[in-house]
Amino acid sequence: MPNGKAPETLTDILDAFSAAGENGQVTVRAVVDEIGDLSFAPALLVPALILISPLSGLPGLPTMGAIIEVAVKI
Repeated sequence: MPNGKAPETLTDILDAFSAAGENGQVTVRAVVDEIGDLSFAPALLVPALILISPLSGLPGLPTMGAIIEVAVKI
């Protein structure tokens, strides 16, 4: 969050992701800037939730989720 406070709820995390994409392009750096450097777990939470949902049956989605998670770890 821009005020330096880590997101506390799922809504806060999703709002941060939304704010990171306000300029029409989402980058890993923009997401990390929004949720804070110490908020590593929330950065992995959203892709993980997608990967455990029925959406993971779509071809290519698990691969894209893995790429996102690796990119967040770097």
